Amino acid sequence: MNRIPVALVVLILPMVLMVPGLPVLASAQPDRGWDKLITQVSEEDRQRLSRMTSFEVPEVYELAMVVISLTEAGPDLTVDSQYAREVKEHFAQFKEHGIVKAIDIQSRDEDWYSAYEFRENASVNCFDDDNPNLIVHCRPYSHAWGRQANLLTRNMDLLSDFAEKSGFRQFYADHQAFYKAEVQAWKDRVNVTSMKSWLEQRFPVSEDHYTIIFSPLTDGWHSTQGFVDDDFKIRVMYLQSVSKEPIEKAFHAARIIFTEIDHSHVDTVALTYSDRLNSHDSFGGEFWFVSENGTYDNGFRVFTEYMTWAVFELWARETYPQDMHAVIAEQVATKMTEGRKFVHYPMFRDALVALYAGQAGDSPDIAALYPAILDWAEEFRAQANAQPIE
Repeated sequence: MNRIPVALVVLILPMVLMVPGLPVLASAQPDRGWDKLITQVSEEDRQRLSRMTSFEVPEVYELAMVVISLTEAGPDLTVDSQYAREVKEHFAQFKEHGIVKAIDIQSRDEDWYSAYEFRENASVNCFDDDNPNLIVHCRPYSHAWGRQANLLTRNMDLLSDFAEKSGFRQFYADHQAFYKAEVQAWKDRVNVTSMKSWLEQRFPVSEDHYTIIFSPLTDGWHSTQGFVDDDFKIRVMYLQSVSKEPIEKAFHAARIIFTEIDHSHVDTVALTYSDRLNSHDSFGGEFWFVSENGTYDNGFRVFTEYMTWAVFELWARETYPQDMHAVIAEQVATKMTEGRKFVHYPMFRDALVALYAGQAGDSPDIAALYPAILDWAEEFRAQANAQPIE
């Protein structure tokens, strides 16, 4: 398997969807820089990937998650499940291996960057077809997080050694039926094509391919990344298993994936208003988001989190039966306000719903609502700040 040649350089910052208790910018990391993403999609791959969605539990990605599960922070970053117990039973004896020590992930809060860097960059690699112990680059983009010379690539030999000595590849092969069932669980619970169509009708943004990468070990900590080669756009999402969620209540699974997909739509339009959003009259400062989570460190990022979740609720109202609307609204509001500390979410959501409902014509245009929702938000903030403190 040959390395993919370098062609077009595109810089795209990661979008990270945080869950309660995960990633706080609490400690200094050796290097949190971001190298330009290098993306080249061949004509053959364009034809193969165009207008389709893939769900995957990639082998090297799962290997990285097994290693993470053995770190000090492993119990806080992985689920408690039968599969996780099988992983622990098989791999616990390798907890002192050099790769576990090298990545040095000791705290869910303080070492979150290293966890993302190691896991996400594992996804761009595969085991070589001819050499079963060799890990090689196999995606049409250079890397997925941070530097090209990242925590994963710097420790590739150790990772390969761990895989060989622990018997990981046989373990992975023995669980193929389980992984296939996990992939099917996603497919049974979400209609990505429908989501994509709905969003593209309401935003001036489209993408050509979605890849959903997940591990049955992952406990939350989702993220998404975009890769662009000229006019071909790939969106990769790093998610969790949804197999434990009843199909009849699959709006949770839909929310997980929808709020990653719509980031590219919401954020692209929001860039036009970035200066305004970062103002302390708008979404800058601490009025809208009250947390130590430093990922949402400016008004642009705070606004786009409000917007991605509120747009999900617009979609849900047009997708699910009316008797589910109140349930979805209540659960989303609780998640956003109590769990994620976006404290004025219900009011923002209601304002966007009203603006959306008030649009004339048969072609809803959410992008056209940005000036109005920003006007509402700034007025709401001004009025709240004007209230006397009791």
